[in-house]
Amino acid sequence: TITIRGGGKTVADGLSFEFLRKYQLLQDKLHEQALKRHRTNKLIHRKCMKSVEKLIDQCIDQGLDFSAHKARYEELEDATPPLPKAENVLIEVATIPAILETLSRGVAVTIINMAEAGRFFSGKSKGDLAALNDLYDPSSYSSVLRVGRKITMSNPAVSQNFMIQHAAAKSYIEKTREMGNIGRTLVCEVSE
Repeated sequence: TITIRGGGKTVADGLSFEFLRKYQLLQDKLHEQALKRHRTNKLIHRKCMKSVEKLIDQCIDQGLDFSAHKARYEELEDATPPLPKAENVLIEVATIPAILETLSRGVAVTIINMAEAGRFFSGKSKGDLAALNDLYDPSSYSSVLRVGRKITMSNPAVSQNFMIQHAAAKSYIEKTREMGNIGRTLVCEVSE
């Protein structure tokens, strides 16, 4: 979305993303509760493993058969409580490293939204803009190689929304010689 200063970006942003922000807030609260449960379950699991370890040690000291305790220990190892996944439907005002870190953890991200995206068109963030272009794929599958690691994304693909003042976009277009950087990210009509 490209507008003049005071052209209503904030209003459009509020109307477009209010329901997603509310949903994300709820997901964050649910994830925090799940993390608390996970910490408790992990503590209990660790104590159970220690108690079985003690039983194995006692059997070894007394020269007894410890195969049943060993089997129980292996069962506990396989039953380690998994870390709960956060459901991020909306990433806002995020740096590219933070976005890529989120994606690398396998979190399903629906929308990257930046209500004031001027920094991407300042002439200092061409690498970030190129990375966002790499994240764009109209199909449901994309592989991204950044910061020394490969990130594979499957359905749903990452969506991106930018809001920027017309003057900032115009300044970037006039200064840059690398129009490929904005080829897919920015589609607009500039009157000048």
